[in-house]
Amino acid sequence: MGSWYIKRLVNTRRILCSADYLKITNNTNHTYGTYCGQMTGKSIIVTGEYITLTFHSDFGLEEKGYQIYITAPCGSVVNNTLTSPGYPDEYPGRLDCVYRVPIPHGTIMNISFNDFELEPDTFHYSCSYDYLTITNNTNHVFGKYCGEQTGQTLLVSGQYVDITFHTDNNLSKRGFVLVFTAVPLEREWSYELIFSGESSDYILLPRITDLKDFTACWWLKTEPPTNWSTVFSLHNYKNESVVSFSFNGSGSYLFHVKHNQRTFSVDDDVITDERWHHVCITWSSGNGNWKFYTDGVKNAAGVGLGSSCSTEVGYLLVGMFKGNVTRFNMWDEYIDDVSRIEKIAHACSSLTGNVVPWPEVYLWRKGNVAKMNGTLCKFTEFSHWNFAPYWTKTYDSLSGRSGTFRDPRWSTLKGVASITAFDSLNLGQYNSECLSNPNLCHQGLSLSFWLRHRRKY
Repeated sequence: MGSWYIKRLVNTRRILCSADYLKITNNTNHTYGTYCGQMTGKSIIVTGEYITLTFHSDFGLEEKGYQIYITAPCGSVVNNTLTSPGYPDEYPGRLDCVYRVPIPHGTIMNISFNDFELEPDTFHYSCSYDYLTITNNTNHVFGKYCGEQTGQTLLVSGQYVDITFHTDNNLSKRGFVLVFTAVPLEREWSYELIFSGESSDYILLPRITDLKDFTACWWLKTEPPTNWSTVFSLHNYKNESVVSFSFNGSGSYLFHVKHNQRTFSVDDDVITDERWHHVCITWSSGNGNWKFYTDGVKNAAGVGLGSSCSTEVGYLLVGMFKGNVTRFNMWDEYIDDVSRIEKIAHACSSLTGNVVPWPEVYLWRKGNVAKMNGTLCKFTEFSHWNFAPYWTKTYDSLSGRSGTFRDPRWSTLKGVASITAFDSLNLGQYNSECLSNPNLCHQGLSLSFWLRHRRKY
């Protein structure tokens, strides 16, 4: 589908255009006008696959004729900026423009809506009149926009951005100004985000597809809140919350899907103790099945929650609480395999969600959400033994402690051994958030060493 402007027409004399005239049609033989007389400054738009200009003259009076400029009104991206046809004046009707913007390798494209006003769709909420749709090379739809959207930003990944601008023949507005900026994409796993608990500090992912099943998992470190705190909330574009997960300081949890919710508690399992805990919630629309896991262990389950529902296309908010989060991922499937949950719960796991991938979450920060290097999956050597030849003594060069090595069958050679553990180790009580065990107990460590020896006999 193409569009053209005819900008200037100077033609002949007859009001009824029966003697000399210029007729304009398209490939469907739709007539856009038959012109004669003085028409200087006339501008029209023709849509279709091609334009046909038919010029007829009789043997009567002669005039100087016409000069016509034919241009494509869609325009193109200039200096990383795209404006709607005619901006800042109202855009024309009956447009179907497609723009393609390459995304440089190793980057993600940030699109800023510096100005945006299209015909609103206040009845259907689906942008069915005038709209702008943004997709990528995989045809993933990142957003469909109409109405007033000035100030919005959008990140698009892939090889290129495709922008489709459609207008009907009804109400027109001033259009849009979009600015494109390539942002280096860092595939980071080992970082964490710090949320202040203020309403202005959160993560906003602007488009989440319609989900009939999902699994969301994350690492959380927080203190007991005074009220309910929400980890994530999925909204439709009517700003209605359709899915959310919240917790409070007494060990209770609230899981909400559409107009249904479940409030439950888990005995002897509190995630608000200022330690790292792994949490998963998984849900299926089939029978409304849901399961809740903490630290790799299933602690609650149920049926009949939001049966036969879907989440609707919408946006996701993360971090409406005070605390730290890392490795927040979401999948479009109902994961009820405990072994898979255990693998996801492993602190060093680089498994990422296909709906929300953790390496990209930090790009969507709003307000003052701080980003820091991750403290999970960080090994620290806390003991280092030196073995002297033919001695039964050992010496820990880190703690300064000494010990004995007694076994009549072995004679030691000079060598070293060390123990490594994850972050947050307390040697005094031997409490460690070792996290290397899928069960994630607080008492444990990871032992690794090199030891040279030979038998005595």
